[in-house]
Amino acid sequence: MDAPKGFLKNNLPIIFLIAFSSSLLFPGLGNQALSIDEGSDTFVATTILKHGYPRHSDGINHTMDFADVYDGVFVYRTWVPYYLQALSMKLFGKTAVAARLPFAITGVFSVALLYLLALKLTANKRVAFLAALFLACSVPALIFFRNARYLSLPILFTILLLYFYLDLYKEKKWNPLPLFVTAFLYFHSMYVEFASTSLGVLAHLIIYRRDVAAANFKRALWTLGVLALTLVPWFFIVRPVFSQVYKTLGDSSSLIDLSNWGYLKRLPGFLFQLNNYIFPAILIPLAFFGPWKNHKKTIQLVFLCPASIILIALLHPIPSQFYIAAAFPPLYILLALTIENALPGKPGLKYFLAAVLIATNLLHVGPLMVLRPVAEGAGESVKETGYLEHVRATFLREVRLTSVFSKHLYDITHTFRGPLDAVLEYFKTHGKPGDSCYIDNEVDSFAFHTGMKMIRREELTPRSKPDWIVLKGGDVALEKGEDRLSGRLKILHTILESNSYKKFILKSTPGRHNNSYDIQIHQFESPPNNQALYIYQLIQPTAS
Repeated sequence: MDAPKGFLKNNLPIIFLIAFSSSLLFPGLGNQALSIDEGSDTFVATTILKHGYPRHSDGINHTMDFADVYDGVFVYRTWVPYYLQALSMKLFGKTAVAARLPFAITGVFSVALLYLLALKLTANKRVAFLAALFLACSVPALIFFRNARYLSLPILFTILLLYFYLDLYKEKKWNPLPLFVTAFLYFHSMYVEFASTSLGVLAHLIIYRRDVAAANFKRALWTLGVLALTLVPWFFIVRPVFSQVYKTLGDSSSLIDLSNWGYLKRLPGFLFQLNNYIFPAILIPLAFFGPWKNHKKTIQLVFLCPASIILIALLHPIPSQFYIAAAFPPLYILLALTIENALPGKPGLKYFLAAVLIATNLLHVGPLMVLRPVAEGAGESVKETGYLEHVRATFLREVRLTSVFSKHLYDITHTFRGPLDAVLEYFKTHGKPGDSCYIDNEVDSFAFHTGMKMIRREELTPRSKPDWIVLKGGDVALEKGEDRLSGRLKILHTILESNSYKKFILKSTPGRHNNSYDIQIHQFESPPNNQALYIYQLIQPTAS
């Protein structure tokens, strides 16, 4: 009886963190359709079930053709996430829950392992618990963990990489295998964040080279060399894709700047998001006030890694927060250390401050509230400049006092209904797998949920005759009866006029996209159900 009690007592923080994070990750995992990018990645994962390796096409539908440079073999992204999804769908079926499940499990492991990493770094149980609690309650991270994409894997592998890296500093002989396996899997989950995290680790190793035993340092160099030989070939494989992807992204929006100025534009975008959701800038002076004396090596590690991650992330054309998700674990350790050292001998105040940081954004965006009147009054002066107007609108949208955590609690306890959910609800009792269908957006998600053969917008011609046509988002303009139609709408008009279709009208929520994994535009509750979308069914001629 004493052994179980001792186990529970010694591992109570981890047991609590696992149970708590599970309660925030698993409820409602399938309560909304796969988003546009989730659908594309999950579609690629389904091709593994058919071919054994990722492809752009399953023989019926296809995706991300702009990145197809190897006769259908998918190399746009690395393969570990797709095999995880494929295994889950093999075991549990082709459902949204199965597609998202591996990444939700990743979240639980990440929280538990962050506790162990922080404990290893600081030898302080309260710091370890707070760091893991911050990650468990981090709504941007929770959204990534609940998403059917690779977004969450860099969080887990950053924790593991740092954990095994610290073993280098032990006096005993270092075993490079755990670090090697972690690095290999990390690279093949998201190679850019692997490179940026590794850059921070290498910088730290150079600074503290003398603290590593000579024999261990030699093993580290050998490990680095073998890793390079193993991983570098992928860059030559994927290199032809880069130009295609950049061109596609550059053509998609005038806000994307591929010039050298774009790097400078993206930096404040990343820092703004980190301040608003991860580490409040107002606490930065405290981070360097107390901890440096007792935790210099730790502070430098948890500072160098996020710095290198942000630096490399500037290469991405869009400053999306998931490109810097790998920075979350070290930043939460830094945040926990800051609280621990800023309030010595006052545990109650430490937990109170942690609760304020989790339950509110008072310290995150509160200091920025003084700038809201300036941004509100700058409307006319930036109206003619698309980029500055976008920055202004983003600032006004984000700088509001709210509780993002309470929004997440609402999200996981209520069923979400977006425009794609409304369409899929209709097709549960209409249509059948193999029917042809045109829909303006979220094509891969629709194909995954229905099994239909999709006709993409670029494939649409006046002679096309889909079994189903779904008009939502911008395509609803066709229903206004305008005389001057152009482009895709003109083609759709011709198809509907040239064939016999039966029209159905559904009540739906507005917009082209169902939802987003970007915390800045993620919808935590269903939009108002006050828009119409239109579904046309081809009437097949009857035999006489």
